[in-house]
Amino acid sequence: MTLGGAESVVIERSRVKTLLALGGCVLFVVGSVAIWRAESPVIGILGLVTFGVFGAYILHALFRSGPGLVVDDEGFTDQSSAGAVGRVLWADVTELGTWSHQGANVLVVGLRNPEDYVARLSAVSRRYARVNLSMMGTPVTIASTGLKTDYDSLFALMNERLERSRLRLDSNPPRT
Repeated sequence: MTLGGAESVVIERSRVKTLLALGGCVLFVVGSVAIWRAESPVIGILGLVTFGVFGAYILHALFRSGPGLVVDDEGFTDQSSAGAVGRVLWADVTELGTWSHQGANVLVVGLRNPEDYVARLSAVSRRYARVNLSMMGTPVTIASTGLKTDYDSLFALMNERLERSRLRLDSNPPRT
């Protein structure tokens, strides 16, 4: 597949991983109801609301069409999560990093002007992106958990395309 003349790599969403996540949310909702009734109404309601919202998003994602991530020589288009910012140009990327939490890795994409990316999002996605911005210094984070790839392959692909872009920019500096 090509976009704008550049060779693209398309990574589809993983329905299996999404169904497993939905199953986990259902279990947490059931557990939250049990906690609400037996032990602590406040904690139970908090869990019910939290995992109910996560479950609703996961259910929505299950029926979404289109790929989760498209990577090409000009940048990438991320539609892999609720806070996905859409199209990001390699020229705006300052670095790639990894954030790890409880054994799961997330790709963290540093940007030159992160607020420009936050500003173009819907109200719900903007809230999610602002949390990422305050926690990780960028609104762009990509987890492989909802994609048909593993983290190491995702990082290698993104790193290779970023380096390719930098080499191209170094050999063709912008004219001023």
